[in-house]
Amino acid sequence: MSAIQTDGIETVVENLDEMCRNLCSILCDHYYDIYSIRTRAQSFYFRWIVDIYDFIYRCLQNNIDPSTENSLRKTLESLEDVIVAEAHGSEYLNAHGLTIHFPYMRMDCEKYEFYMDTSYGLDFSLNTFWDNFLRCFDYKEP
Repeated sequence: MSAIQTDGIETVVENLDEMCRNLCSILCDHYYDIYSIRTRAQSFYFRWIVDIYDFIYRCLQNNIDPSTENSLRKTLESLEDVIVAEAHGSEYLNAHGLTIHFPYMRMDCEKYEFYMDTSYGLDFSLNTFWDNFLRCFDYKEP
């Protein structure tokens, strides 16, 4: 559970968009690094939902590529600015208050199409590079 300061969401979206573009540009060379980070990032009951802060934090900690560091850091800082408060149980120690759809197994990919349905009203995946990043990620299971 979290409280989000919505007037800063646009900055989060802009930074996340840039971050996704940068991650796509290094994905060929660092696919397994990113896959490994994704599998360790905080997920929840539905494993295709991940704490975006934890994923980005782990990317920074693993120094996957210097070209991505600035956009990762900017996105992390913008998340810190908008997450006013959060609470979680002991089973979710790395939860920070904002989740994102990020499947890492091919069997979860069909759930992604649900979020692309424009009638559902979720503009995020359509208006950012996140959906492109998911397609670039391609869910290749090692």
